[in-house]
Amino acid sequence: MSRRFNSTIISIFFVVLLASLMSKIEAQSGSLTTTVATVVNGTTTITNGTVTTGNSTTTTGNGTTTTGNSTTTTGNSTVTTGNSTTTTGNSTVTTGNSTTTTGNSTTTTGNGTTTTGNGTTVTGNSTTTTGNSTTTTGNSTTTTGNGTTTTGNSTTTTGNSTVTTGNSTTTTGNGTVTTGNSTTTTGNSTTTTGNGTTTTGNSTTTTGNSTTTTGNGTTTITNSTTTTNSSTTTGNGTTTMIMGTTTVVMNTTMPMTTTVVMNTTMPMTTMSSTTSSTTTTTTTTSSGTTVTVQQRSHGNNLYSCKILSIFLFSLFFIF
Repeated sequence: MSRRFNSTIISIFFVVLLASLMSKIEAQSGSLTTTVATVVNGTTTITNGTVTTGNSTTTTGNGTTTTGNSTTTTGNSTVTTGNSTTTTGNSTVTTGNSTTTTGNSTTTTGNGTTTTGNGTTVTGNSTTTTGNSTTTTGNSTTTTGNGTTTTGNSTTTTGNSTVTTGNSTTTTGNGTVTTGNSTTTTGNSTTTTGNGTTTTGNSTTTTGNSTTTTGNGTTTITNSTTTTNSSTTTGNGTTTMIMGTTTVVMNTTMPMTTTVVMNTTMPMTTMSSTTSSTTTTTTTTSSGTTVTVQQRSHGNNLYSCKILSIFLFSLFFIF
């Protein structure tokens, strides 16, 4: 009886010792898996890039020249260029109420009014947006409209009369608009009283060198030139209109580099007959982000061995 009791005590001691060892072994038996996922999502996007030179309308309209009830008589000639207004910004050039009087001799250009009317230059709604790069030169309309020349009830007496409106230059950027060397001759009739010459010349308006740059996106509209050498003659009447050259040069550079680097390592070790594994994958996309996911799966791979060993040792030491 004492021997059996001692054997039981010894067997319990060994069972506890064996259980402790099994617990340590089980605690160290879990597999460690380290997953390193690196995503480099370097993206350069240029979106909604629209360059619009739009709604640009040039109208030389309602240009009416009337030489009516014109009487020219030699003597004491007076040349008046009156109410001459030059405005840039709703730009209006009016040479109006022009009266030529020679002596008590009256030259009336029948309310001789020369109007280059509604002369508006608009570079409007200019929008530069980077992306889906679109270049539109749209709704550009040039109208020389309602141009009427009437020579009525005209009586001309000789005398070398010269009116010159010359070298008028409007420049936007390197864009040049020139309405120059405009000559009006009625039947080669020249009236001069003492070489009376009226010249409105060398008028220059410059809005220059406007450059818009976004990133490496460069939009350049240069060397835009419009020239109208408008000449109207009644009697040997010649009308010549030379429209110049419009050049649009565009250089757009959109570099894009996308690099994705991924390194994934998932080792797995299986011991015993039953393995429980849980895998969690986390993907994070950002600029230069390294995501490290660590997972540990604890298997119950030695549970059956521990129970069986305790049972066998108990039987051995008891019996």
